[in-house]
Amino acid sequence: MDRESIQGEKRFHAHLVGRTQAERAAVQARAVRAGQLSTVRSRRIVEEASVLGALISADIVDGDALRVLEPVPALSTPTATATAQFRLREGWESLASPELPADLAYVHRKLRRMYDEIMRVCTTGTAGMWRRPMVREFDPQEIDVPLRAATRAALAHYLRGLRPELLSEPVNRSRKAYVYPLADLAYAVTIAEQDGEVFLHLRINVFSDLGGAGISIMDGVIVKTKKGVGDMSPAEIAGRAAFQGDFLRMLHRHPQAARALFPRL
Repeated sequence: MDRESIQGEKRFHAHLVGRTQAERAAVQARAVRAGQLSTVRSRRIVEEASVLGALISADIVDGDALRVLEPVPALSTPTATATAQFRLREGWESLASPELPADLAYVHRKLRRMYDEIMRVCTTGTAGMWRRPMVREFDPQEIDVPLRAATRAALAHYLRGLRPELLSEPVNRSRKAYVYPLADLAYAVTIAEQDGEVFLHLRINVFSDLGGAGISIMDGVIVKTKKGVGDMSPAEIAGRAAFQGDFLRMLHRHPQAARALFPRL
């Protein structure tokens, strides 16, 4: 609860975002490697934990247990390095499959188990408002989750470098927000098309305060969305309202409409 963004509140919500060809071309033209950015800026877009999360996901998620999602090998593409990447076997039609929520719940349970096991073995203390457990001496072999040796070693190296206790004294809030670990499991999911196929990207966060609304993936490029840049014209507002109305009418007619609109009933 120490972030203004949804990453701090741990609630789920979704955004439907469309981009013009001109916007997509601009992204391709301006794309830079994350290593060229400052540490704080790169952490807000793709942090160390995002790469580590891709490795961990590859080890703990059994592709044979999935029905709609198909894991992309970790580190095999730029986006599969910065996220845990999955191909949707039936493209956009996969979103209407009742098996997609089951796949996402399965992946979530695996990540939940991983996070809880790390906290049990590697930390001491509790989390609270601007308070995090300290990393204690630990044996990475005691993390009771099946991980490859290289992943386990990378995880241990990462955890031993964390020092949340260094910011126990009052400091500038914005500084804390960008370099202080989030409380509890946090990740953002993006579904996007690339090269004629549709992929789901799961980006693990420890430091970033940006969720799926602040970060999108366009043609394989991870994009930070700026707020308050320009104003929409009346024509653009009308066009967006027309699209939203058409979308809702289509959704109402779909066989899965009741489940999509009223999931808790």
